[in-house]
Amino acid sequence: MKRSGNKPAVLTVVFAASLLALSVQAASRSGNNAINGVDLLSGYNRLWTPGATWNTGTPTAFGAPILQRNIQYVVDLAKTRTQAQEIAAYYDDRRDQSYSLISGLGSLANGYLAGSGAFTTIPVFDASTQTTKYNDNGNGAGDAKAQLGKVVQLVQAIRNDASTTPAKNAYQYPRPWRQASVDIVPLSLRPALSTTPQSDGGFPSGHTNAAYLAAMGFGYAVPQRLGEELFRASELGNNRIVAGMHSPLDVIGGRITATYFAIDNLVNNAQLRSDAFVQAQAYFAQQCGGDINTCVDRIDPATDQQSQHAQDKALYTARMTYGFAPVGPTNLAPVVPVNAEVLLETRFPYLTASQRRDILASTELSSGYVVIDESNGYGRLNLMAAADGYAAFTGNVSVNMDASQGGFNAHDA
Repeated sequence: MKRSGNKPAVLTVVFAASLLALSVQAASRSGNNAINGVDLLSGYNRLWTPGATWNTGTPTAFGAPILQRNIQYVVDLAKTRTQAQEIAAYYDDRRDQSYSLISGLGSLANGYLAGSGAFTTIPVFDASTQTTKYNDNGNGAGDAKAQLGKVVQLVQAIRNDASTTPAKNAYQYPRPWRQASVDIVPLSLRPALSTTPQSDGGFPSGHTNAAYLAAMGFGYAVPQRLGEELFRASELGNNRIVAGMHSPLDVIGGRITATYFAIDNLVNNAQLRSDAFVQAQAYFAQQCGGDINTCVDRIDPATDQQSQHAQDKALYTARMTYGFAPVGPTNLAPVVPVNAEVLLETRFPYLTASQRRDILASTELSSGYVVIDESNGYGRLNLMAAADGYAAFTGNVSVNMDASQGGFNAHDA
């Protein structure tokens, strides 16, 4: 929908229902972090039985072929890894994940760097990475006292108390290079390999968890790039597989935990999320000559790695399952967790909370996938698809857009 010229200040549109019916179920939650990573990922128990030590766990009879494919996927990918892929995987391994996700802002990224003071200390990739472990002593999303300090604080708050360590300790699933061979890890990342396997489990991926958390923070403050931020998180997660550091199921697990923690922390930081959105929109409007869309609409594929939207969304969706076959009913009703609609609050400000939940239901992944099905709905949410709006209508949908409020209230498609 686009509005311009002498059209009314308030536009009301009613969409008719399609024949596709969708139902919504709510996953119950209570208290801060009442559901932790261990609970959310309980489906892994169908695949893997942890041992008394890190190297004594065993696949279940049901899980053995699935976990064999899980590791073989990493081994096969290592054989075709290009230098460009190695470099991307190196940076996503060594840099703070919040800093890495700034690139998801596309044409706004340089403005964000200037307004946040964000920096990394990881040097340019060269031969020295094969012998030296570089640690990032930068400031991640930036400086909380900078012009975009509220956005920085929001990303930090979303990542707060959102660790994958409890799940790693509970499931004790070794990283792929410990199951296959260190040879699947590129030379540039060998200095970074942990020597303490007992505290370095593979499932779920902590880097992936952190990347999605940052993506949802940036995407809330700058919803004009919500889909692209989510795809950037998907890229970082995939780079963990490219690096031989994690398996597809590790990455799926990290996406699931991040979705839960992001919703929980956004809900618990209502004033901060509001302040961060207002600050980001005002800052970028000024940076873009009065209208943030002036910058957002200017897509340069040479510098914006998230510029092929349809292709990116298809890849994002494929990475939700990494090609694993369904093992259960594929026609179960959508499950939208409580408060999940907060993730779309700034992207669809002209819709009600119930309507945003309907978007999440209409776009989510079908059922049938192990680990994902047992995640109380968090694993089935296809957030990149949801950022584009409804996939189907279950009834007449009334949309009320007030142009005086600006942003997506005045202009959307």
